[in-house]
Order: sequence, then C-alpha cells, then structure tokens
Amino acid sequence: MKNLRGRLLLSHLVVLALAVLLTFIVALIPVRRSERQLEVNRLQEIAAPVVVQTAYVYQHPALGPGVIDELLQVQSRQLDARLLLFDSNGELAYDTAADQPLPADTVNRIHQSVARLPSPGGQGGPLARALVAGRVGYAGSSHGQEIVVARIPQTGNRSIALLAPARRLPLLRQLFVPLLLAAAVGVLGAVIATVFLSRSIARPISRLTAAADAVAAGDWARQVPGEGEDEVGRLVHSFNTMVNQLRSTYESQRRLLANIAHELRTPLTSVQGYAQALSDDVFTAPEAREEALRAIREESERVNELVLQVLQLARLESGQAEPRPRPVDLDELIARVLRRERVAAGEAGVALTGPAWARLSIVADEALLDQAIDNLVRNAIRHTPAGGSVDISVSTAALSGKRERRLKIRVSDSGSGIPPGELAHIFDRFYRGSDEAPPDGFGLGLAIVREIAFSHGGDVSAESEPGRGATFVIDLPLRLAAEGDTTATGIIEQPARG
Repeated sequence: MKNLRGRLLLSHLVVLALAVLLTFIVALIPVRRSERQLEVNRLQEIAAPVVVQTAYVYQHPALGPGVIDELLQVQSRQLDARLLLFDSNGELAYDTAADQPLPADTVNRIHQSVARLPSPGGQGGPLARALVAGRVGYAGSSHGQEIVVARIPQTGNRSIALLAPARRLPLLRQLFVPLLLAAAVGVLGAVIATVFLSRSIARPISRLTAAADAVAAGDWARQVPGEGEDEVGRLVHSFNTMVNQLRSTYESQRRLLANIAHELRTPLTSVQGYAQALSDDVFTAPEAREEALRAIREESERVNELVLQVLQLARLESGQAEPRPRPVDLDELIARVLRRERVAAGEAGVALTGPAWARLSIVADEALLDQAIDNLVRNAIRHTPAGGSVDISVSTAALSGKRERRLKIRVSDSGSGIPPGELAHIFDRFYRGSDEAPPDGFGLGLAIVREIAFSHGGDVSAESEPGRGATFVIDLPLRLAAEGDTTATGIIEQPARG
C-alpha cells in the first residue's frame, strides 16, 4: 500500500493478528493443563470403584478365584480401559488385554508410581480404605494412554493399574467456536476503529502535503488548521510557524532588494550622468570638470559604503560573522569612539561626552562592539541640532530573582526625539523616519547595531519623547574577564588615569 492510511490499516491488522495468535498460544498451555487434570480426575474417580470391588472380592474367598478375572473384564469393557492386576511381589497377575504386549517402560512407570503410593491400612470399610488408605495415584502418560494406579487395601500389598486412551482437547473443542466468534468480533471492531484512527491521523498529513505543495508554488499565505498538543498537532504548528518565517524572510528579502535598488538608483544615475557629460565634453572649464570628478568619486564611495553595510548586515543575520570574544577594556573602547567622532561632533556644533571610568574588563568582540557604539553615536550626532549634546553612559544591573548581571551602554542625545509610532520600526533595514535622514545615511546603521547585540546574546532598544531627545540602550549579558584570563569572570579595578 502506497498511502499512509493503507499502511496504518495494514500495520494495525498485522499487530491484531499477532496478538490473537499469541493469546491463543499462551491460553493453550493452561487449557491443556486443565483438561489433562480433568482427565486424571475422571480416571481416578472411575478407578476407585474398581479398587473397592476388587478388594471386596479378595476379602471373600468363597466367591471363587475366577470372580476377580471376570470382574476386571466387565469393568474394562464398561470403562473402555485396560486393567492390570499385580500381586504382592509386583508381578503381573492379570491383564484384561493380555494379547497386547505391554511396553517395558510402561511397566516400569507403573511400578515406580505404586512404590510412591502410601501403604494401605487404617480402619473402616473397604470404600473408606480404598479412597483414603489406598489412594489412587497418577502415573502419567505412556504410548498415548493415561495411567492411574492404586494399592488394593487388605490384600497383601497387591495393586491395580488402569490404562485409558488419552482424550485430547475436549475443552478446546468446546471453546473453539466461542473463541473464533470472539476473535472475529474483535477483528471487525479493530478494523472499524483502525479505519477511523488512520483517517484521523492521515487527514492532517494530507492537509500538510497539500499546503506544502501550495507553499512550494508560491502561496505564502497558506496555513494548516488543526494545531493541538499531540505530535501531529505540534507538527502542524511547526509547519505554520515555518511558513510564517519563510513568508517573513521572503518579504524581507523582497523589501531588501527593492530598498537596495532604490538606494543605488540615485548615486548610479548621478555617476552615469556626470560620466556621460565628461565624455561629451559638456564641462569645458577645469573647475567644472574637477567638480564632476569629485561628484563621481563621492557617489562611488557612497555606493561602496552601501554595499559594505549590506554585506555586513547579511553576514550578521546569517550567522557568518560570528563574534570572537576576548577581554575588552570598556573604558578604552568608549574613549576610542569618542576620539573618532569628536571632530564630526565639533563640526555639527554638538557636545560629545563619555562616562566616568567604568573600570570593567568585559568579554566581547571588540570590533563589533566598537562598531555598534560608533553607529549609535554617529546616528545621534546626525539627529542633534547645533548646541545640543550626545552622551555615552555605562551601568550594570542584576536581573530580579536571578544571579545574571547585565551591561547597559546608553547613547543619549538632545535632539527632536522619535515619534511614538516610529519607535517600533527604527531598527528595520532601510527605515527612515518622517524627518528624512541626512543624505549620508542608508537606514542600515541601527539594523547592524541590533544584529551585533543579538550576536552577543543581548538586545538594543530605544526610548524617546518628542522634543526631549532619544536614548538608545545596548543591553548585553555582563561577561567579566579576570586579569590574565580570557574565560574567568570577575571585576577588574582599573587604575585611575591621568
């Protein structure tokens, strides 16, 4: 069977058949044991009167010596059994089927069984002595016959043996039809239950298959109903989550390509126009030609910066740019960012200040953390008017109820702030606020900061009130480096500077 429903039905039927077969085999053992015990009990019950009657004849010699032989023959015909009489020495005295040789192992089995019987004796009548003192014993099976033996009380240790053909499977013959009917009803019920069960299992799988085919054909909005707590429900939930992520990734890539094309269109158009003008000798004056070449150079650098930022963002998002943690002097890192951006801040008329000594040696990727802080500082300078300020601060905090500590690096500005409706989108790629970013921005800097924070196991957030500036917070797990050890944790007190 090629479909899942058919395979489920077949597997359930095979399991059911094996269960029925094993149940029958296991049940056969106690049934056989019970029927044998019933047969032994029957033989013991029919042997007891023979023993009583034989003992009676021996106790009344006046009946004559041939009476015992005739008695045993009559009992043999009535009971459909072979009767053997042994004298006090264990020799065979009479056999109701003397023409049929008795196997030696059968004779040995009878003698051994008689030897295990209790000696006859006690008080009471012949019947009581036969049933109690001369107890009938089971000698087992031999050559297809069941054997019971008994001592004849008050006859000088004489014994008698009864051999009857073994009757096979009387209980099984009686139980076969009811068992067969019960098995048929069970199989029918199992088939009906299996059909409904296989349908309930295969239905969501079929829906998943159809949805997967639809998604492969480009239907990114396809969802599969039937999420639940069982395995199939979790599979459906995982599929829906995967489709949502694929749709989000696809739309993100589509927007990325559209944004890149949009960002490249302006500089490339400018480069193409200036290059064509230079080729057509439109600019004849040396100053005009130099200005055209400068514009081409600036736009080319702008395109190059855009490509580098896109490549870095792609590497960070795909996990190819794995952080390389090592001990980092946080004070020195922030001081380096301040030195680098102080000229740009001065040209913009913005005061740039840093924290007091943090005195922390942390474990992080120095280059990536440097770039994240630098991107936030440059972004703050661009959005802060002349006369404003940009400040970097550092703090540590412990999570409530946990031993984990966090490092928070804040970059605050005194600009116009971010409208509340834009806070949720400022870390999106190529996003620009309503005030339009300056020409040298692509809307990728904050997205890169977010990916750098994610790669360190942290996050970045923004807080702002319109007209009161904005604060960006890089929130990272605080991994402190012990002096001389890149893996141990601990706070290093840096010596005072200056």
